[in-house]
Amino acid sequence: MTTHSKIGASGMYRWSRCPGSVRLAEGRSTSSKYAVEGTAAHQLAEACLTSGHQAASYIGKDVLVGAEPIPVTEEMAEAVQVYLDTVRSDAGDPHADVIRLVEHKFDLSAVHPGLFGTADVVLIYRHAKFMRVYDYKHGAGVSVDPENNPQLMYYALGALLTVADDYPITEIEIVIVQPRIENAEPVKRWRLKAVDLLDFATDLVGYAKATEAPDAPLNPGEWCKFCPAAAVCPALEAKALQMFEAVGGETLPGVTTATGPGFDPGKLADKLSWIPVLEAWCKSVREFAYAEAARGTKLPGWKLVAKRATRDWRDEGQAYVELRKLGMDDESIKVAPKLKSPAQIEKLLPPDSKDALEPLVVKESSGNTLAPEDDKRPAVSTVADFF
Repeated sequence: MTTHSKIGASGMYRWSRCPGSVRLAEGRSTSSKYAVEGTAAHQLAEACLTSGHQAASYIGKDVLVGAEPIPVTEEMAEAVQVYLDTVRSDAGDPHADVIRLVEHKFDLSAVHPGLFGTADVVLIYRHAKFMRVYDYKHGAGVSVDPENNPQLMYYALGALLTVADDYPITEIEIVIVQPRIENAEPVKRWRLKAVDLLDFATDLVGYAKATEAPDAPLNPGEWCKFCPAAAVCPALEAKALQMFEAVGGETLPGVTTATGPGFDPGKLADKLSWIPVLEAWCKSVREFAYAEAARGTKLPGWKLVAKRATRDWRDEGQAYVELRKLGMDDESIKVAPKLKSPAQIEKLLPPDSKDALEPLVVKESSGNTLAPEDDKRPAVSTVADFF
């Protein structure tokens, strides 16, 4: 089994609704700090379930996502603990009747080539012929409903078919644990019969085959937020331009609403629903353009420049000593437990003392950014400049 599938379970929310995205996204990958954090949270959960530890015991330690160390924060540990408590409570005391599978990989290539994935946790209750399939979602964005959710049914089908020969299952419960969503239940459950999942397998194959058609359609929607090809998708670009052109609404003679004449409330509501998608598209375009510029691609009218330098303390301990020599007290110079920033301190000093800050401060740029060609900052070198 390969390590990545174009029609894997994790991306089904997108490709089942936009079959053409599979072909467009081929060879492209995308990530974000939120995705990396989510991966780290899943790895933390796996470590805790395997070792029996609580999530809090890892606070202050790092989880490696690829080569990137991600610190386990108190917030991450609290969220993961909700998931751990749910799984452990459902499993009960260790018992031979309950089988727990953590990060359970499944391969459905016998159903259709390319179908596979990994279920976060599967609990099998042998004598009850019952199975629970868990999906942990670390994101704090949109609350997910498990009922008739194709992506989660994909996970459940994969789990069912990989254990069916050893454990005859008649009923399944899909459990979503989403602890960081405000004003929503952190744990949501949905039960269905195993035979219903087998019926869903037919739908799954249909979704998969639709992505293979040479003319598979591109269908913009909220799933575009998770698409690696969003920045180069012509259908999403066309939708974005259509919405931008309609920002002012249409003049409707004789129509008056609480917001004034000329508004169609239904169309305004439709525009509002598209804002998150368009914001995600703008972000994707910026990130894609930056990555191309960093590789040396020349973007007409744009250049890669160093971000404006910010000031920081060269040595916070030494700065504290020198500021106290200038007569400043702790209440003035600290926002416990750290010093205030150089800019904040500068505002508190008399004009004839501001020069004393210069040897205590260092100016550093936090990286590069894209800027218009007429920006006064010089263009920075890219990899292409050395070849």
